[in-house]
Amino acid sequence: NEKESGMKRIALISAFILMLMGCASQQPASELISDATDAINNALVSIFAADEEGHLIFTNRRYREQHHIKDKEVYSQLKVYEINSYFKNKEAWDNYVENVKQGHRSQLFTTYHPFPLCPEIIAIESYAHWITDNNGKGTIWTYGRDITQRIVADQKLKHFNLIMNRSL
Repeated sequence: NEKESGMKRIALISAFILMLMGCASQQPASELISDATDAINNALVSIFAADEEGHLIFTNRRYREQHHIKDKEVYSQLKVYEINSYFKNKEAWDNYVENVKQGHRSQLFTTYHPFPLCPEIIAIESYAHWITDNNGKGTIWTYGRDITQRIVADQKLKHFNLIMNRSL
């Protein structure tokens, strides 16, 4: 079940945060933050957070690479629908926000040909989660992974099955 898979991801992230908190007494906070930042930046998934208006709040290295955002660029001044992204315009972003909000705060989805500047990526599978802070301000966190290899393998398997069915 897709929703259960998404909930498992949240549980893993929560466990990771709790683990870091448990290590806090043994390691200085600056080292923990540095280690967590390295782990997130070296993750195989693309991660971004944006506010309801589309202003980027956080991006990891994979996200910046896929969207051709320079590391030193001040991405907080960018809006997700103003960069080369699968959000083509403000209307697409607004629809995304509403879908995530209506999806009981989280949603799993697949986007095909998501990055105009990375045509080798056929599709990404993403999980979005809506978080509301104590002041009522909402943020969308999205975690996406490239599923191109899986799609190519599935296509090869279907082609092989077609050939086998014709031979029998």
